[in-house]
Amino acid sequence: MTIRISHSHAASRCASHAAGLLLISGLVACGGGTVNHEPMEGPLSIVAAVGNYSTGCVMRAGAGSEYKVVSGTFTDAGAGVGQAVVHYKTYGTDAACNPGSLRFDVSATLDVRPTQETKAFKGATVEHPYVGTADVVQATLRGLTLSKGSFSGSLPTFGASSKVGYVREKSDLRFVAGSRQADGLGEHISNVVLKKIS
Repeated sequence: MTIRISHSHAASRCASHAAGLLLISGLVACGGGTVNHEPMEGPLSIVAAVGNYSTGCVMRAGAGSEYKVVSGTFTDAGAGVGQAVVHYKTYGTDAACNPGSLRFDVSATLDVRPTQETKAFKGATVEHPYVGTADVVQATLRGLTLSKGSFSGSLPTFGASSKVGYVREKSDLRFVAGSRQADGLGEHISNVVLKKIS
C-alpha cells in the first residue's frame, strides 16, 4: 500500500500515531493552562462510551504548530469490544479550521478492548497540568483512509495493537500523549479534550 502526497513531517507523525491509537493519542497536547487539574473518574464502559466526539478546532503546540480537528464515533461491536472511527484533519495556520484550508485528512477504524491496567500521572507542570490515574484500552487498527496529504516513513500495520491510556471527565475524554515509555504508554495526559457531542 503506497500513498504519496506531500505534507509536513509534524502532521504526518501525529496522524500516524493517531491511526495506531484510539481517539487517540493523536490528541497531542496543546500548551497552556494552570497546574493540578485532576480529571479522574474511573474507567468508561463500552456501552457508556457509545457516541460522537470532537475536539473542535484546536492548535497543536510545539514546532510546526497548526490547527486541527479530531473527531470520533464510538460504537458497541459486542462481546466486550468497541469500535472507534477516528477522523484527524489539519488546517495549517487557519484558526477557524475552514474547509478551504484543509491540508491533511485521515481516518482510522480501530477495535477497542478495555483492560485492567492503569497508569498514575503525578507532578503537574504548566505545560502538562493534568494529573490522575489513566485507564488503559487495547486498540487494534482495522482500517485507514487517507483523503489528503501523505504519511512520512512506514504506514501503521493493519491488525497491530497499541495501548491507549485515557482519563474521563464526565462524558468527555483526555488521552495519554507524548513519547511512548517502556510500559507502552505516553508520558503525560493531553491538555486536549475530546468532548462528547451526542
